[in-house]
Amino acid sequence: MTGVQTCALPILWSDAVLRITDSAVSENLAGDGGTGGYNNGRGVDGGHGGAGGGIRAGGTLIIRDSTISGNSAGDGGDGGDAYNYGGQGGAGGAGGGIWAHDVLTIADSTISGNSTGVGGTGGTGNYGGPGEGANGAGGGVSIDSRLSGIESEIANSTISGNITKGAGGGVFNAARLTRRSEEHTSELQSHSFISYAVFCLKKKKKIPYRISQNK
Repeated sequence: MTGVQTCALPILWSDAVLRITDSAVSENLAGDGGTGGYNNGRGVDGGHGGAGGGIRAGGTLIIRDSTISGNSAGDGGDGGDAYNYGGQGGAGGAGGGIWAHDVLTIADSTISGNSTGVGGTGGTGNYGGPGEGANGAGGGVSIDSRLSGIESEIANSTISGNITKGAGGGVFNAARLTRRSEEHTSELQSHSFISYAVFCLKKKKKIPYRISQNK
């Protein structure tokens, strides 16, 4: 996908290479999980919210000179009520802007104003229930690959103003992540979370990489 593009619907890509260049993916919503019902005295669990409000990629994803903004992953559905045990709330969707399961490369791009899904409320029952679902992780980006040898890279990009009630306001990383600028390379090992402050490296008043004001 090249040229100046604005996507009206989320991009779903799996088991292939997706290249997004000089494009905008904005104001998209992944689906919410369904509400659980009732089955033989027990509440049915709520459905999980959709991951990747803007982009969900099962294969290699390469993003250059693009903006991913204002997208939202889906909320988890509420667990069903029942006489005995209530159902568990569904998990909120991860990756408000991007959910990636394989190699991810982001260069010269902006990831901003995205949000993850909220976990659903647990159903009620006379004997309780497992409770609410987990909140989605990675307000801007969720890298969820646990495949051996997978390494992703973010270079000369800004990740700001993204929101999650889970882990990783800007980036949730469950793989190997390299953040690279012209001057410096730093690596985040497995299960690292970025949800704070500003990361910037300056050279001649240029900010090649920034993570800021994510919640």
